[in-house]
Amino acid sequence: NALVIAAREIEEKRFVAYAAAAFAILPFLLGVIPMTNGRSPRDMIALVSLILAAGFTGGLAVITGASFVGRDLSDGRMSFYFSRPVASTSIWFGKLTAGILMVVGCFGVIILPAWMASGKAWTSFWGITLRDASAAVLMISLALFLLAHVIGTFARSRSPLIVADFAAAVVCGVAVYFLIL
Repeated sequence: NALVIAAREIEEKRFVAYAAAAFAILPFLLGVIPMTNGRSPRDMIALVSLILAAGFTGGLAVITGASFVGRDLSDGRMSFYFSRPVASTSIWFGKLTAGILMVVGCFGVIILPAWMASGKAWTSFWGITLRDASAAVLMISLALFLLAHVIGTFARSRSPLIVADFAAAVVCGVAVYFLIL
């Protein structure tokens, strides 16, 4: 059931993949413009692709995280899922899987062509490997995704218990801080 819901969510938001493909082509178009500081087009492709991939992935993570359950909750469409013989965990995990796959997949769509085209220029330009840069961007994006999900669900639930939830989150944050110390 979770995979069916994930497939439906991905199909519903397929335009995001088209936007990622457009962002994957953009560094190559900018690489054609002559550089004034003597850098090669490969350097331009590597720089622009990572900036676009990080920005697009971060923005997509926040937007998707805030709306993957919260939008259905505020629009009153969650009852559609619960009217079917589907467990609530399947609904949540299906939507979560689709959101994470979209974030990771779009990052890959944007960064992979540029990495293949820039080759060794990638490491010499950035000083870090693609694996390390990708891991950092994806970890930050996934953290933003989950944080936006929590905040979006709180805000769109229209529950007066949001004050208690916020207070509990602050207490939890302070407790974690003291545990780390």
